[in-house]
Amino acid sequence: FPPKSSFDELSDSLPTADVIYPSLSRYKSWSDATALHNQRLEKSEHTPYCAVRARSSSDVMLVVKFCAENNLLLSIKSTGHCYSGNC
Repeated sequence: FPPKSSFDELSDSLPTADVIYPSLSRYKSWSDATALHNQRLEKSEHTPYCAVRARSSSDVMLVVKFCAENNLLLSIKSTGHCYSGNC
């Protein structure tokens, strides 16, 4: 797992995104960023290390590249609808 400094570098490199950490953010911001909208999945045992609120395709590309380079799992949460509840 990459050190926090790597995530700080990612955050600095993102042109318009916010990187949100559970321990450093307002609770509402964190809960909004990580909320699932499928009640069957609300009690998940998995908690993300951070959430990225991307605002451009450049943000998305940099985050996907960072996750690939660091062998990290990535879950996309969009504004659409999906069965897994992470939309």
